[in-house]
Amino acid sequence: MLMREPYDILKSHGHLERWTEVAFQAGDVISSIGEIIVQVYLIVEGEVRTVLPLTDGVELEVARVGPGTFLGELAVLCDEPPLVDTIACTPCRMLRAPAGVYLDILRRDNELCLWAARYCAQGILNYTRDTVANIHRPLKGQIAEYLLREARRRGEPLRLDKPSMATFLGTTVRTVNRYLKELREEGIIAPAEGGVRIADPQRLKGLISL
Repeated sequence: MLMREPYDILKSHGHLERWTEVAFQAGDVISSIGEIIVQVYLIVEGEVRTVLPLTDGVELEVARVGPGTFLGELAVLCDEPPLVDTIACTPCRMLRAPAGVYLDILRRDNELCLWAARYCAQGILNYTRDTVANIHRPLKGQIAEYLLREARRRGEPLRLDKPSMATFLGTTVRTVNRYLKELREEGIIAPAEGGVRIADPQRLKGLISL
């Protein structure tokens, strides 16, 4: 089913007057973990990223989103604080509405309510697909993929927050340590100041497809 974008729905149904245009610069924090969310945003221009802070200032990037994406709506719908920080990657132009206004529009506007339901359903479906796919993937390959992804994002040496890494991979710190030890003994990764470095990228990439 082809659906219109949220901005077009809000505009055609006369809801834009209930939203305020706001701007963020690159690096601005839009919302933080544990914050009580009282505003919902709709990205009109620009890109934001969601990150999970680890230790020593290290961040794990969870996702990047752009125009047509609501921010804060899940926290408002579930009445739960966000699990990640949301930070502007680029200069952004957004629409902002109080949480109560957003919920009132959803109650009154069937098209936007259906869009929100499909957006949430797609997120659940994507998560389920990833979970099912990972069931059949060796954990060692998932750790290899994690290390390569973080090296691309943050550079080396990698400072590994093993408890957060274990939580992200759905395993235990003990298991993470065991596989990291195997990778060191095989010469695929090596100790480096403050963390580890990837000594053999090709062999590490090869583990992902096993």
